[in-house]
Amino acid sequence: MNACERGALGDKLSLRRGWQFFFTVYYSTILIVSLSLTIRWTTGWISYDSQCIIYRSIAITLVGNSLYYLRKLYKNQINNHFALPSEEAFCSQRERGAILYYALRPFFACVLSIVLFYLISAELVFVTDSMPTHPDKFGIFVITLAFFVGFSTGKMLEKVLSIANNAIDRISDGK
Repeated sequence: MNACERGALGDKLSLRRGWQFFFTVYYSTILIVSLSLTIRWTTGWISYDSQCIIYRSIAITLVGNSLYYLRKLYKNQINNHFALPSEEAFCSQRERGAILYYALRPFFACVLSIVLFYLISAELVFVTDSMPTHPDKFGIFVITLAFFVGFSTGKMLEKVLSIANNAIDRISDGK
């Protein structure tokens, strides 16, 4: 029985230094590109139509997401929360899980940002029977929320799961 099977790693993520460096570069690149796009798109030369709001939301979501996960990476490194797999106790499944966790978070954030836009738009249409009369204010509101969606992707995923479970429970209970 190896150390991973015995639970010797505890709550630590199993991620080799090469992967830690890769994800630091990965999130730094996402931050630089998305921040550049956000700055360029907020200079006012793009209108606030639906498509532009979605693009801006995705860009600012990636800014928030990359800031959060860069912070998480360096805090895990400083606090020694990464277990370096050794030859005898290599936990490839735990390491694959950590790799997928860090690699897929930006994609989850983008999807959640798009869903947020459509949910808010649908709610406005349902309540007012039309799209907002001030698309610039609507765009700023959605883009601001998109940053927080990116920054708290994990909590947003948990919230969506909770809402979905409650909805399914209500439907199945006939309420």
